[in-house]
Amino acid sequence: MLVVMPQKSIKKDEIIECKEKWQVELANSLVASGLAMECKTVAPKETKKADKKPSAPKVKRKKSVKKD
Repeated sequence: MLVVMPQKSIKKDEIIECKEKWQVELANSLVASGLAMECKTVAPKETKKADKKPSAPKVKRKKSVKKD
């Protein structure tokens, strides 16, 4: 059986999401060889919505009159 992995360059400080089995295996081999380090990201339990601040009133412009 031949498994073809997509070719992608991994950049410095890039976080790779391991959703599939081959991605986990690749990440584990990079960590084991010292080329990467494992980090875990956690989503916040609660998020707050920012209050909208009142904006300044819009300035009404006068219509210009063309002089002939």
